[in-house]
Amino acid sequence: MPFGKVDKKPLLTDEESWDVAAFVNDDTIHFRSKSMTKGIYLHVEEKPIDYDLEPFADPFSAIQHKFGPFQPIINYRLSKTR
Repeated sequence: MPFGKVDKKPLLTDEESWDVAAFVNDDTIHFRSKSMTKGIYLHVEEKPIDYDLEPFADPFSAIQHKFGPFQPIINYRLSKTR
């Protein structure tokens, strides 16, 4: 968040923050070697929901993992932990 903003009065909404993160991590704009990121997560169920490289521990697409909507992914993960 920009200087002077605090969690009680953020400048961006949560959804806008996810959009900024998706832009920053967009491989079509900013190159990120797939070989460097492969194998970082030994347990796919521990990967962050916005990590768009396969394999996934859920039925959602790479596009949805990158750009959302994220709530269905969150709900799916929560249903698997109960």
